[in-house]
Amino acid sequence: MKNIPVMAWYFPNWHPDPRNDAWHGKGWTEWEVAKCARPRFPGHEQPRVPLWGYEDESDPAVMEKKIDAALRHGIDGFLWDIYWFNEGSYRFGALDRGFFGAKNNAKCKIALMWCNHNPGYVHPCAYRNPARKLLDGEVNPQTVREASDSFIRNYFWRENYLRIDGKIYFVLWDLEKFAGGLGGVDGARMVLNDWRARVRQAGLGK
Repeated sequence: MKNIPVMAWYFPNWHPDPRNDAWHGKGWTEWEVAKCARPRFPGHEQPRVPLWGYEDESDPAVMEKKIDAALRHGIDGFLWDIYWFNEGSYRFGALDRGFFGAKNNAKCKIALMWCNHNPGYVHPCAYRNPARKLLDGEVNPQTVREASDSFIRNYFWRENYLRIDGKIYFVLWDLEKFAGGLGGVDGARMVLNDWRARVRQAGLGK
């Protein structure tokens, strides 16, 4: 039986990001949501303070602790949420500065999941009303080209990038939305075939 890698799903919103600064205020992170938690029923102890405190995940020293803890508890690596819109990238500081700045990052597997949903204004958001859309998750062919070139150049070549049967493991969150921004299934097929060709040209895929 083949060993199946155990990957923890990683949501990188625990560090400052320019888009969050613009939307929620300077220095805002997901920690502010945790701090605002309130008890909702008897025995519901909130807010809870993290054992390590409200740390910045884009700090390599902080990420080193996370990697050590994951490996120590049987986690092989992180399936990393990434965000890239027609307006550009979002929330990459934890990965680029934190994870790859950590001295022990090579011990930990990594794979990318393009979370191409619409980010909504939910901090705060009225309980009974839908969240206001901040950006559109549908992307055009130029954006896919820019994003995929970045993934190939910065991540796919790494020794600790997850491969299954020698093939790069990459996840698209919403296939319907992805195809919708590219003119449908045929358009998506053309874009993905071009992406695969560039991976092979870089000597990284089959």
